[in-house]
Order: sequence, then structure tokens, then C-alpha cells
Amino acid sequence: MELHGLCVSKGNATGIVKIINPNDKLEHYLSPTIIVMKKLDRKFLVEMDKSVVGVIAEEGNIGSHGAGILRQLNIPCILRIKNATQILVNNSKATIDGSKSIVKCQLSDEYLNISSSDSGSIAFSYLNITKKNFDIHDIQAINSWICPRPDRIYQELRYSIMCDVFASSGHYLFGLPEAKVKRNDQGAILIYGQPSIESVCSFLLCSPSWLIDKSKERTIEFNKIKLTLKSLESELITSNLSMIYGIFNTCIDLYRSIFKYSFTSQAISDDLIELYVDFCKQLGITTIKDISNLKSEYVKQCLNSKIDPGVSQRWNSQKILPHIWDGCINYTPLEIEPIIQNTINEKANHQILQRDYEAFRIIIPLVYQLSEEYFYVSSSINSFINWAIAMICNYINIKEGYNRDIDYYYNMSLFDFCPLVEKQLKKEIVYE
Repeated sequence: MELHGLCVSKGNATGIVKIINPNDKLEHYLSPTIIVMKKLDRKFLVEMDKSVVGVIAEEGNIGSHGAGILRQLNIPCILRIKNATQILVNNSKATIDGSKSIVKCQLSDEYLNISSSDSGSIAFSYLNITKKNFDIHDIQAINSWICPRPDRIYQELRYSIMCDVFASSGHYLFGLPEAKVKRNDQGAILIYGQPSIESVCSFLLCSPSWLIDKSKERTIEFNKIKLTLKSLESELITSNLSMIYGIFNTCIDLYRSIFKYSFTSQAISDDLIELYVDFCKQLGITTIKDISNLKSEYVKQCLNSKIDPGVSQRWNSQKILPHIWDGCINYTPLEIEPIIQNTINEKANHQILQRDYEAFRIIIPLVYQLSEEYFYVSSSINSFINWAIAMICNYINIKEGYNRDIDYYYNMSLFDFCPLVEKQLKKEIVYE
């Protein structure tokens, strides 16, 4: 049986199917193995040994961190195989053909009539966003409350650190009015006045050079952040509360400084890449080879260090001590795909298609790398903040005889946390 999905890491592989559930632990398999999961899970991907030769998942994006890891490891991966964890037979043989974005496999008896995946994932299409002319001043704000990532839950401390500066990103980049930010009952971010991703994408197709210029400006600032973090590394041996609190405050300022660039990467990367997939579909091309070559220097350095940032949005670092993930941005466009170019040449509207293709070739690899840069630099800052909070927690527990868990402080707003630490500092001065 052949199942069609989306190839996000090129190559072919044949192996024994192993269905992986979220609470499972990866094992060392004796035979070449293709693991199958609901969605790409970083904690599995960074622990894989050489027995894993391929990955299949029901959900996921080309620009996700998991897909980037697999590309760097040269492990073939097909996403968006609907109900893959149910329809594939555990311990059966399967083959991934990345060149055709298909999986050849044995199916459970009750699913023998399944023939394709559900690959739709964006709210708008290429035909909606392509415009003859679109200036930065044409970018619209969404004047209603939206929840961009309902599955991303923010602790009180992190939310109170980022909310004000997160609201200013659209203003800083595009001149829009300041947005409003709040959390819903589950802790996910709600935004009123966020830049319309659709109109941002329309602008970038017309002005890819803007993204190049903005990314170079951004990287200079991010490199300064990494230098500041490196200067703080020498202070990590301290047990002095004042110095620990100073590191905490420095890193809060660093963390806030990156949010004004959120709409140059994290907030738009998945949509832009999906739009390129849709652009190719409009041309009648369903297997896009160039996107399976997307690489990031940050992912490479992460794998070389064998230290993974972990689930940074919950600030639960997998390391006891802070770590700085490093990398750089490559501005090389996607190579011209002959099948895409030849198809464009045959179309009546080839001029607008050619313009957009040239823009996609520039912005797709760039926005993917910018997304990884954002993730790893923010994770670097977070690892220092995690360290400082853990040290403060231990310090106060020892001094005051408490037995508080670190979550006690994560669930506290910054406006309560800082006075608590400052009160402890005043006590230390009195004791001295």
C-alpha cells in the first residue's frame, strides 16, 4: 500500500515499523527501524541511535525544530500521514521514498481503503496572498482577540516578563499601533491588534530584500546577546544572592529585547513555508525537493554539542548549568528547481509567478534559519534565567527554612517575584 504525505527530510529508507507513544522511551533496535509517531517530538529525536533510519508522523511542519534535526542527521522523514499510528502495523516492514513523498507499507485490515493524507494546514493560500504591489504600510492589524498558539501555555513569570514587549513587535517592525496581550484561562497568549500574517506574507513576496536587511540588523543584536551571556558565564560559580539576582535581571532585559523581532521568524515561518508548498501545488507540483534540504547552523551546533534546549516555553531546562547555543545565518537562496522553472515558463501569468518564485527562493531558507536563530538564542537566555531562579529558590529555602519547589516562583508574577528577592537582599544587608 502507498500512503502520500509531505517529505521534510530527503532520502529513502526501509525498516521495521515501531509505533511510538508520547510516554514511551526510545530503545536500541537490533534492525533498521522506522519510528512512527503522532507528531515530531524533540525528546525522541535527540535520543535516537543509528538503528533509526526513518521517521513518519501524522502531524508536523517543514520548519519545525524536529524536522530540522532530522535533516541535519540525514534521516528521511514523511509527515502528514493521516492516522499513521493506527493504520501502520507494528513490527511490519515499511519503505520511505522521499523523492515521491510516499510510504510503502502494510496496513491494518480495517484501514485498507485509506489512500492519502490530510495535508492542509494553513488558513490562507498562495492565491490569497500574491499581490501586484504591496507596501509595508499596507500591512494590516487584526482588530480582534486571536490565540496564535493555543497549545503553548505560559507560566505567570514568563508571561509577565514578555507581555508588554511582545505587544510592541508589530509597531517596531511595521509601524502598527501597539497590540494588547493577555492570557486565556489555560495560560495561552491572546493578542488584539496582531499584524495579519497574511498581509505580512504579501509584503515579503513583494519585498524580500526588506527581510534580508532586517535579519542582518537582528543578527547583530542577537550576537551581542550571545556575547553578553558569555561574559556572564564566569559569574556562574557565585552563591552571592545579589550577583545571582543581577544575572537574572540582565537576562530579563536580553529576553525582552528579542521579542520585537518575533514577526521576522517564529510568528511567520511555518505559514511562509506552507505558502511555498501551496505555490508549488498551484503549478501542479506535489513533491518539492528543495524544502527537504533546509538546514540551520544552530541545529548543527546543537547536535554537535549533544545538548538540546528542551521545552523552552515552559522554562524547564534539561541542563543544570546554562548553555549558549551558537550559529550563523546563511543567505544562499534555494537552488532553482528545473521542474518548477519550466512549469512557470509555460504559464500565461509567468511574470508574476516568476517574481514570486524568486522571492520564495530568498525568504524560505532565510525565514527558516531566522526561526531557529530565534529559538536557540531565546533558549540560551532562558537557560540562564532557569539557573538564576533555581539558585534563588535554593538560597531562600536554606536561609528561611522553606521547602518550596521552583514552580512556586515560576507561578509568581515578576511584580511579586522581584520584591520578594529584594526583601531577602535587604535582610542580608541587615545581617551583615
